Amino acid sequence: MVQAMRTDTGHAAVAAGDSGGPVIASPDGTYGNDMQARGLISGSYGGTVVCAFGVDTYGATTCYEGVSYIGMSAIVNTLGFTLNT
Repeated sequence: MVQAMRTDTGHAAVAAGDSGGPVIASPDGTYGNDMQARGLISGSYGGTVVCAFGVDTYGATTCYEGVSYIGMSAIVNTLGFTLNT
């Protein structure tokens, strides 16, 4: 299990209903073609925060400052997958 906190206080890290969704990251911070899969969302972490409607969510829900997720290595090892890049 990996836990991560938001770095941009203007947005939530995760919202209710996001479980099972992908976790992706941009290693160089440009959010371009270098996006990498990091895991699957398993739940929230930390306190609740105000959701930016239409940005963080598309309806009324509860948002959180952190996210708990299952890392790709655990998924790959448990299910016996092979990743090709």
